Amino acid sequence: MATLEELHGLAGSGDLINKVAAAIAIYAYDILQETTGTNLEARQGWAKGALASPHAEAEKQWIYVLAKNNASTVAQITNATDATIQTQLEEAIDKQHGAA
Repeated sequence: MATLEELHGLAGSGDLINKVAAAIAIYAYDILQETTGTNLEARQGWAKGALASPHAEAEKQWIYVLAKNNASTVAQITNATDATIQTQLEEAIDKQHGAA
């Protein structure tokens, strides 16, 4: 299990932030393709903002991913697959902005 100090250190990891920013861009694009949903306007508003500044959004969303993985080791977090990061990021967005 990563310590709080280790989690804090990971929060500034450029490589991991870049992965999260790419995952945000992918999911934001997907959201803009949605045509129905109970929270469509809010989700698409988020997606437009996220695409305009994916790194700024990554800074916000990365904390959620770290918190969710607090029982993981630093090695497990830093070696997370792209698919794992994408899935956890999408879960974070859906919890904050409503599922499709």
